[in-house]
Amino acid sequence: MDFEPRTITLTDGRAVLLRNATPDDAEAFCDHGRAVQATTDYVVTQPDEMRGPDETRERFTDLLARPGALILLALPTAPSDGTARAGHHREGGVVGDCMLVPWAERKMAHVAGIGMGLREDWRSAGLGTALLRAVVDHARAHPALLRLELGLYAENEPARRLYTRLGFVIEGTRPSRFQKRPGEFSDEVIMSLDVSAPEQR
Repeated sequence: MDFEPRTITLTDGRAVLLRNATPDDAEAFCDHGRAVQATTDYVVTQPDEMRGPDETRERFTDLLARPGALILLALPTAPSDGTARAGHHREGGVVGDCMLVPWAERKMAHVAGIGMGLREDWRSAGLGTALLRAVVDHARAHPALLRLELGLYAENEPARRLYTRLGFVIEGTRPSRFQKRPGEFSDEVIMSLDVSAPEQR
């Protein structure tokens, strides 16, 4: 099931194009990941652990072959301008992403994990909500997907509010899951969403 690209206007008036990634987006995605990592403590991967473009290209090829998978990118654009094609971006490159990654194993192929990242200067304008809602709607429409899962730092209240607003529920906590710095730990909150059930708005 393909994702239909769409242009949305954020609360601050800026417009972005939302579309599924292709392997040609690997380099821009890597640049985006480094920009996000530099401005938040809520990314697990350290700079020297991040994949390079070649490895990312291979990963995209693998992930996008899974039924229901979506690597949703947000790209700055003019209102109603749908010209930001794979590998062709306006100034600023990728400014947000939300990944829907189904398990590869057949016994868990009905379950998909979610991960999201926003550039610092594109936060607090409704982009996270738009990305997550688009991914959840895509999952609800896909017959292979029944359950979405994610984990987040316990102190990341903005993310928790966003996920709760879109229907995710807390299932539990993993104590001291993340070591932010030597001797400084954070718990992980586990959340899920049943996408087989009708949405409650």
